Amino acid sequence: MRDANKAEQTRVERLLEREGYNPGLWRLVWAHLKDEDGAKHTVLLKNPEEVERENNAKQQFLDDLKKHAPKYPTVKYGRVTDGHLKLIDIADLHIAKYAIGRDGAISYDVETAVSRAHQAVESMLTRTQGFPTERFWLPIGNDVLHIDNKLNTTTKGTKQDVQGMWWQALRAAKEMYVGVIDRLAGIAPVEVIYNSSNHDEHLGFCLAEILAAHYSKCKGVTFTIEPQNDRVYKQYGQNIVGFDHGDGAKDKDLPLLMACEEPRLWAECPNRYLMRHHLHHWSKREFVAGKDMPGVTLQYMRSPSAADHWHQKMGYVGAPQAIDSFVFHPEDGQVTHTSCVFAR
Repeated sequence: MRDANKAEQTRVERLLEREGYNPGLWRLVWAHLKDEDGAKHTVLLKNPEEVERENNAKQQFLDDLKKHAPKYPTVKYGRVTDGHLKLIDIADLHIAKYAIGRDGAISYDVETAVSRAHQAVESMLTRTQGFPTERFWLPIGNDVLHIDNKLNTTTKGTKQDVQGMWWQALRAAKEMYVGVIDRLAGIAPVEVIYNSSNHDEHLGFCLAEILAAHYSKCKGVTFTIEPQNDRVYKQYGQNIVGFDHGDGAKDKDLPLLMACEEPRLWAECPNRYLMRHHLHHWSKREFVAGKDMPGVTLQYMRSPSAADHWHQKMGYVGAPQAIDSFVFHPEDGQVTHTSCVFAR
């Protein structure tokens, strides 16, 4: 598979016109072509005008959102002595998931998901009061939504048990994140870090962009949205922390990937961590680069969501339903880990 060359582009455009396709109404086309010698090729054609129009429409939409974004008052944060970074990882919330427990009662729905997110934030703030707060990191995405379209399927088309409509889930997720970010931003600056995920690759990205536009007039909130990167790395003092959803690269490859993708931070930061999601259970492993050399700590986040029918059938039950958070010192690395557990 490759991009079409000029001759192939012209050839396929003529075929499209002959079949009645308006040249201005298509964006991308995969074409299976055969050369004169019989060799087959699959090529990608791009309509530059339509691609540009779509990009302009997206930018116009975001610009319009920013025009109507609320004006947040500037918060004067007090000087922090011996400050810490607090990472709250609301992982795999799966808003719209609908689950029934063994007793026949509802064990998970939209209201439960949103309530657990807010409860975890308050729990973390209370339990870490002894650590002065310099800033917050808030990963978003990571299957915050259970579905990605009106067919109630994931991005790749897997049917899900859901409550409500897709737009209701999107709205609930947006309101939940706004409530959480507003709460944190009243205490210290917040950096929001987006991770693409397998349940909601499209809607999750749209939600991240909408949130960034919403906070475009808030100086205390910044966003890192890099949909082209499955792994996002951030630095805090002598700490490098990598974030990804967890459905891509293998665990054993992650330390070397970090060293290759961020060689400068790898060299500068003796404290190295990788935060993964997707599996819904806690897992902690140590990777050691060599004798007497510092390792990389890999940590899988738990999910607060209950097992739906498919997970119950497969026996994927019993893991604590929880939201995890971490506190980092700029020099000493991770100094504590807290969990808000909802059920077991």
